[in-house]
Amino acid sequence: PRRVAADWLYGSPLYSQYDDERKVRRYALAVTYLSLDGPNWDSNDGWMNDVADECSWSDLVCDEGGEIMELRLYDNGLVGTLPQEVAMLGPSLKKLVLYKNEIECDDWSFLGNLN
Repeated sequence: PRRVAADWLYGSPLYSQYDDERKVRRYALAVTYLSLDGPNWDSNDGWMNDVADECSWSDLVCDEGGEIMELRLYDNGLVGTLPQEVAMLGPSLKKLVLYKNEIECDDWSFLGNLN
């Protein structure tokens, strides 16, 4: 998933317009999507769209400045291992809702990096 996410990001027609923070956000979201079987989620509208703002992707809540505040992915058909890249969405990420999915994670301590 990491390589596919990086290739997708670098291949975006808008890549040169993104600041470093936005590149990190889009990469972290793409790795999360790919690691958790995103193409088969019940709700995945807009995810990994090359030109759509990530704040328009389903189940994301952003503030007025475009920072991701919440990932509401509960009961959405997520399957797989939660990638540590999700912690790259901090410090703006305040809520990560993952219940009612089939997510594996041996060590959740990396989420302690989130505020």
